[in-house]
Amino acid sequence: MLLAGIAFRLGLRRMLGSGFPGLLIATGTMWIIGWCANQAVVLAQGNHTAYAGATVLGVGGVALVLFGSLAYLIPVLSAAGKTPGDTVPVMHRHGKLRVIGANLVLAAAAFGLPRSILVGVTAVWLIDFGVRVGRVMLVGSRTR
Repeated sequence: MLLAGIAFRLGLRRMLGSGFPGLLIATGTMWIIGWCANQAVVLAQGNHTAYAGATVLGVGGVALVLFGSLAYLIPVLSAAGKTPGDTVPVMHRHGKLRVIGANLVLAAAAFGLPRSILVGVTAVWLIDFGVRVGRVMLVGSRTR
């Protein structure tokens, strides 16, 4: 309920207008809300088994929130003592496209797309994130 309240308070326009970290956190929050709603329905019906797709919703939502937090925090910390104006663009470049990709992978996983495809696409996304973190650290070390 708290997450739903935060999402409602911020509003869709404000969440979608934010940068890469904000988009990851907002969409991750939506996945977590979906997971909570699914589990509430399952428990209300008296079932105690978890739908595998719902688990993907919860784990994926937490992962998006974590990566969104890191995407915000890493550029700020790597430019300690300076304005992160040089490091933030490296992490945020093509952010909306990368957020769409992450959410499509989660949706595909929830609906049972073959694991080999999911693992491949997820690996590409994680490698891209790791390369960007490395570039942010390099740029941040030069600005000190």
